[in-house]
Amino acid sequence: MTRQLDSLPPFDPFNADWLRDPFEVVGRELSTDDWCALGPMGTLFVWSYTGVMDLAESEGWHAPSVEETSLGQITSGHAAEFAQNVTSFLEGDRRRRIRTAPAMPLAPAEVERFRSTIATTAARLVSEVDPPFDLVKLCYRLPVEVFASITGAPLSDLEAIASDVEQVAWLWGFDAGQHADEIELALPRLRTFVEGLMDTAEPGSLFPAINNLDLPRPERVWSGVQALIAGWETSTAQAGCLLEVLLRDSDRWDAVLAGKWDVADVVTEALRLRPAVAGFMRVASNDMEWQGLQVPAGTLAFGSAVWASRDAAVFDDPHSFDPNRPDAPLPVWGGGRHRCLGRHLGTIEMVELLQAVVNAHPRWRMTGPVEWTNMRRPRLPVSLVVEAK
Repeated sequence: MTRQLDSLPPFDPFNADWLRDPFEVVGRELSTDDWCALGPMGTLFVWSYTGVMDLAESEGWHAPSVEETSLGQITSGHAAEFAQNVTSFLEGDRRRRIRTAPAMPLAPAEVERFRSTIATTAARLVSEVDPPFDLVKLCYRLPVEVFASITGAPLSDLEAIASDVEQVAWLWGFDAGQHADEIELALPRLRTFVEGLMDTAEPGSLFPAINNLDLPRPERVWSGVQALIAGWETSTAQAGCLLEVLLRDSDRWDAVLAGKWDVADVVTEALRLRPAVAGFMRVASNDMEWQGLQVPAGTLAFGSAVWASRDAAVFDDPHSFDPNRPDAPLPVWGGGRHRCLGRHLGTIEMVELLQAVVNAHPRWRMTGPVEWTNMRRPRLPVSLVVEAK
């Protein structure tokens, strides 16, 4: 029997508990018999693993445009130009053409050549931690210094554009319209920065590789800007989530340091339990019946990586930490035609960060409760202070 959206249970994504720590309220707010709910403005919230992955892959849904994410407030200017040249906001043949090219320098075999550089950077940053210390500072430094090492960008230049990266990242959330002026000022500076890297960086580094793609110059430049933003903010947040989920349990932390599990498996399990990206948005392209629901054209849907990653139908004992569990595609990377292009590079960063920590064998202990950043951006602990045991 087909259900109407207004028959679904209500859900308030802005309630205090959810915003404070969504990882700890998963499953408490909603009936286990339902796999979706209706939120504000008629938004369909999807949280079952099957539903979320199908939402990512179905041709009946499209990625929201910048005009949609800004609720009609951004329709022209640099932001509109940027959105017409990067894969995040495109569909159809244009998306396929633009996505195919940058997928090559970000393929597993290509990014693997950066592993030793990333490992060296992570080891140095971990060696500089002197408790009491806020590990969030480490999380912010890691992607900046990694980016400098694999692109040839001067570290001082990257630090200078940090605020621009943070502003433009709002384009991927539904607060984009509130930041339209700041985004419009930031994008030309980022474009100029990336153009300089493409023309001057050492051969073999990331941006010359993007510059050699078989795409028109504007598409190459804006693809480079997208890589800069996505790799920077998401990696920062995921590093914080990785360290938090391990440090919150002292026995778990000791087991990781003792080498109980393979480091890559620990990272995969941490990505499942603590996805820094809460999920992704889609818009119904037409009136349709989907997963037993009657969905009107224009319906906004949110696929929850947080909930899908703890779906008991896919993950046994889903709230427990088990690096030995069978592999399954992680919703944190999205799926289908918009699956994260930088997932291989991001995974290497997390693995080498954790390997550096294991090698240093620090006797850290987390102090105090963890407060999380805004739910509408990649989730990062506001602070993660550790002291020596």
